[in-house]
Amino acid sequence: MGRPAIIAMIFILSWLHSVAQGEILKTTSMTVGYSQSDFRYLRGEGTFFYDYGSDSPVLVLSTEKLFLSIGYGTQQATPLIGQPSLMMLDVSFRMGKNINLFSSLAQLPFGMFVPLRSNVDYLRVAIRNSEAHAGKPNINLLGVTSGLGVGGRIQLENFHPTLTVVATLVSSVGILSDLSEKQESVLRLARTTDFNVEARTGPLLKDRYGITVGFTFRSLRWTNENPESFKEVMQAIGQPSRVPKRRGQVLFRIGLNW
Repeated sequence: MGRPAIIAMIFILSWLHSVAQGEILKTTSMTVGYSQSDFRYLRGEGTFFYDYGSDSPVLVLSTEKLFLSIGYGTQQATPLIGQPSLMMLDVSFRMGKNINLFSSLAQLPFGMFVPLRSNVDYLRVAIRNSEAHAGKPNINLLGVTSGLGVGGRIQLENFHPTLTVVATLVSSVGILSDLSEKQESVLRLARTTDFNVEARTGPLLKDRYGITVGFTFRSLRWTNENPESFKEVMQAIGQPSRVPKRRGQVLFRIGLNW
């Protein structure tokens, strides 16, 4: 079984688990938008940077406890700085549960919860149509992280009787591997920060479909080498500035819910 098939199986099994738990049967949103990505990666001891900074269309399927995004984009070559044309495929799957702290505050429709999340991320960056860079491998990053954070939910009935806004901020740690590398051990410490806001209405269209508007910010960091001590692991957890930032993502999206 090839690597793409293994990666696809991981996402499919995660998705089926969510379906089995009944999460997909709850209010689900399907949104589309454009993601502004900032990805810069220097592999090994080389001098060539994989530098991707273009907009990419993204499809998102989400509930309060589940988030699946698939993005694909291309970037034109920049000959003056020796940067070839690139393709990016980005798949992110997050799932978990919410631990409710309270559902109302001073008789206001505002609640807070603790989101627990497990994440699986796959990122592929490939060089397109470049004879000068024909020998350089593509990037195939697979990361698995888990973490927790803080979340809030508020109903804005003054604006619309069914308008609900949900926001979460989650920090996660785990491992990441570059599947394109040939070394025996290529696991690295990874840290992700996810901020997500969704505003949803109840049924508006044909008394069945509501409107969802979302904003997502994501930061992905990982270490240059394998962790050599427990101290390095704790630094990745408690001191994110010590882990180099490799990628940032900002995504605005809009769509329907049911």
